[in-house]
Amino acid sequence: MASPRQLPLRHLFLLLVAAASAFLATVVIPAAAAQEGYSCRDSLAGLKECESFMYGGAAAPSAACCAAYEAAFDADPFCLCYVADGTYGRATGYDVDVAHGLQIPARCGQGQPPVELCNSK
Repeated sequence: MASPRQLPLRHLFLLLVAAASAFLATVVIPAAAAQEGYSCRDSLAGLKECESFMYGGAAAPSAACCAAYEAAFDADPFCLCYVADGTYGRATGYDVDVAHGLQIPARCGQGQPPVELCNSK
């Protein structure tokens, strides 16, 4: 039988193991997964310049929006699929008008977005 002094140490050890497991599950593992999907978050950050157009408030995308779109396309064109499928809007917490988002390339004189790219990955 365990002495009264050993029992609390065992509980403390189990508590520390549980806390370490919870820490690894919530901090370390998601950070590693986030590194794999790094580029889209970084390349789409510039699209903040396009939000007034994508929310339907502006009549046309600004020059800064067009430059941000071009930079995102150059960095990784696949990331723009997240605008087309609504993920960008959900991630930013705003109700982005996807139809407006899809108009950005044409309105910026860059032609239509490569929709086939979105089905390729």
